[in-house]
Amino acid sequence: MSTHSNWLPSPEAARALGFSIRTLKRYGHPDTGFLIPGVHWAAGPYANSPICWDVEACRAVLHHRGIQARQEMRAELRLPMVAR
Repeated sequence: MSTHSNWLPSPEAARALGFSIRTLKRYGHPDTGFLIPGVHWAAGPYANSPICWDVEACRAVLHHRGIQARQEMRAELRLPMVAR
């Protein structure tokens, strides 16, 4: 069952995800962000229309990136094996 209740305007989405609106928009920037237009966020039909965000889809991507970052950090912290 599909629902549109996960789609929220920027202020509400940022609050739900625990980020500032500026950070959320940076993550969704078409050139430099990792949230995909049309998947994680959608622009309205006019220049002054609000951007709406699929909060659950954004949360899933943020979780995945967080797991990756933690794994990379753990890999960097491992000490090299020393042959005896």
